[in-house]
Amino acid sequence: MNYLSNPSCQWRYYLADLSWPQRGAVLLFVVAMVLAGLALDQALGAEQTRLYGPNGQSLGTAVPQGEGSVRYYDSRGNSLGTSTTTGNTTRFYGPSGQSLGSSTGPARPSVGGRR
Repeated sequence: MNYLSNPSCQWRYYLADLSWPQRGAVLLFVVAMVLAGLALDQALGAEQTRLYGPNGQSLGTAVPQGEGSVRYYDSRGNSLGTSTTTGNTTRFYGPSGQSLGSSTGPARPSVGGRR
């Protein structure tokens, strides 16, 4: 069997023609692409909560942004604004970033904890 005609083996010949620094650059590129793919997977995998009205119709979603921030979307995917929680205070912002108000209440229990 002629290995040059087998497409699955052609990369071996390509790598064999490269110098060691070039092979290192290829390896670095492959590792960077794998890490970028993992980071993208984490970003797209953020858990979101669907919000429903009293009649059971979907009102939109709430998507955590990290560090206590949540972005809210209506049922068509338009951003309604964000909220940021620090301690026991939650501040609300409109879609363009203007402050809409705040709410202060008891601090939320830690995950798995009881109040």
